[in-house]
Amino acid sequence: MDADQESVLLANNAGGEVLVEPTDVGKLKVPVLPLIDGAIFPKSVFPLTLRGEQAETLVAAARQAGGYVAVFQQRSRAGEVDSIDDLHRVGTLSRLTDVRHGEHGTIEAEAVGAIPVRLASVLQWDPHISAEVEPLHRQQDDANTVARLREQAALLYRQLLERDPSAASRLLPILDEAHNGDELAYLIGSTIPISPQARQSLLELRNTSQRLARVITYLKKALDLGAAQIGRAAIAPEAPHDQASIDLAELEIRIEGAGMSPEAEKVASRELDRLATLTTASPDYNLVRTYLQTLADLPWRPSPEGDVDLGKARTLLDREHYGVADVKNRILEHLAVRKLRSERAHDNSGELVPHTLPSRQPVLCLLGPPGVGKTSLGRSIAAALDRPFVRISLGGVTDEAEIRGHRRTYLGAMPGRIMQALLRTGSNRPVIMLDELDKIGPGPKGDPAAAVLDVLDLEQQREFVDLYIDVPFDISRIMFIATANTLDGMPDALRDRLEI
Repeated sequence: MDADQESVLLANNAGGEVLVEPTDVGKLKVPVLPLIDGAIFPKSVFPLTLRGEQAETLVAAARQAGGYVAVFQQRSRAGEVDSIDDLHRVGTLSRLTDVRHGEHGTIEAEAVGAIPVRLASVLQWDPHISAEVEPLHRQQDDANTVARLREQAALLYRQLLERDPSAASRLLPILDEAHNGDELAYLIGSTIPISPQARQSLLELRNTSQRLARVITYLKKALDLGAAQIGRAAIAPEAPHDQASIDLAELEIRIEGAGMSPEAEKVASRELDRLATLTTASPDYNLVRTYLQTLADLPWRPSPEGDVDLGKARTLLDREHYGVADVKNRILEHLAVRKLRSERAHDNSGELVPHTLPSRQPVLCLLGPPGVGKTSLGRSIAAALDRPFVRISLGGVTDEAEIRGHRRTYLGAMPGRIMQALLRTGSNRPVIMLDELDKIGPGPKGDPAAAVLDVLDLEQQREFVDLYIDVPFDISRIMFIATANTLDGMPDALRDRLEI
């Protein structure tokens, strides 16, 4: 970990609390600590006893990384970690503190959770595991929904603490210091008796409202069952519960706070009523639940639109790409026009003025052989606009469902790649690069080029219907960029949408 990364990510105040801004950090190279039942939450403290020859090398590697390790829970409760598949892919970047030698050659320490991270790749296995990790991307949340759920969770947690005076004396002061919804959810998740699987699932959730909704269902169940042993150090097995009722309550809260369109809300409500009639043993149960989760995860509310900084764009393009002045100038012209159109489309109060958006926006297409920097130019454009970047490779795609999605009647149905990109980034304003557009063509399962044509048509973008989602979704806020090696064989109608 270099000095710049550490100064951004790993700052400690006098009390030892880890202050983190995960959106400012890219990939980090840190040692990995696999743990059985080891899902650690941010700002929680986890006691460790390290044994074996790897302990010394891991602690030494952690010192090289500013005292940090990435803690990942093992999938199996027994055996050594031999492959990346033996670990959950989401863990917690944690700082080792109070490191000391114990009895019989052990090393005692405490791991203080910092931020959730995703395991990107393993760099080495011996003498300890080292990997590249990146902060888990967060999805946009509605502030009013988070505030309501936070208030409900705090109320239920206080009711649970009233049943255990000794736990209340320890935890109520910490509860008062939980300054946001995530801190509250992590506190609750680390001090009520839930299973290791439930803790891992709580860690993997992408936004605060989902996390609060999940702990609310656990709190209600704990109150109903008269749960005890609040705040104990060990992790208790999760109390028996009706999984269907937990799923239903959680989905209802998430759908309510998702900000869906009226048509989508109507469909979600109908499917929620259907889910209530199914048991977990029903073949349709997981299909309906997965569909509702996907619907609730989509970024329905407009993501924040940052100002187009042309100076920053010029600096990024010049720093990352030598030469190609004509290409860089054309990109800057394109961004300048987008900035002007955006300003004209809003009045002085910032509201959108009807009928001022263009009926057609050209899509930049970067043309050239492999390896000349087309994809990296797209990344620079996204960085200049402060938007997430997603590359969709279309080379060899012959199935129209790859773009439009599968109908839910098919086994293994899933959304198309456009909706998957929105789900992955949690934003409805990403920069999406349609890579190798010249290698797309008709096949036995429809014409994907025609589907891409619909995606790039502004009028159809405003009510784009993915066959899996099956309700209109506005994708007009996405900035599309295309790449191609050659124009030979590209359909004329598709080529007409592009500015080469």
